[in-house]
Formats: sequence, structure tokens, C-alpha cells
Amino acid sequence: MGITAPLAGLLVLLLMWVFFRSATLVIAPMLVAMVTVVATMGLLIGSGLTVHIMSSMIPIFSCRSRSSTPCTS
Repeated sequence: MGITAPLAGLLVLLLMWVFFRSATLVIAPMLVAMVTVVATMGLLIGSGLTVHIMSSMIPIFSCRSRSSTPCTS
């Protein structure tokens, strides 16, 4: 997961660039996705809960339920 997650994020970034060709339309959703993942995982670890494969999917579902912007992790 240490290598595949950044590669998946880079792939999404490149695909969004191909589709939109605008830095604003690419960077803004990527920032929202990254902030969501970092905040959710930080709260999870900070509250003393364990991080496992199922809890690592929480940011994906929380971001999708709040906005129409696709999220990556």
C-alpha cells in the first residue's frame, strides 16, 4: 500500500489532467481528497483505534458521501 496508493493518486491526477486540461479543475479535487484522507486517518489514529484494511477504506466512503468530487486514496 505504501507504493500503490501514491501511484494510484498519480494515475488519477494524470487522467484528470487529460480530461480537464485545467490546473484548477485538477488540483482542487485532489487537495480535497488528500485532506479528507489525512484528516480521517489522523482522527482514527488519534482516537486510539487500530488501523487495518477495512478502516483504511473509511476516507473513501466519507468523501464520496459528502461531495460529488471523486476521491482517491
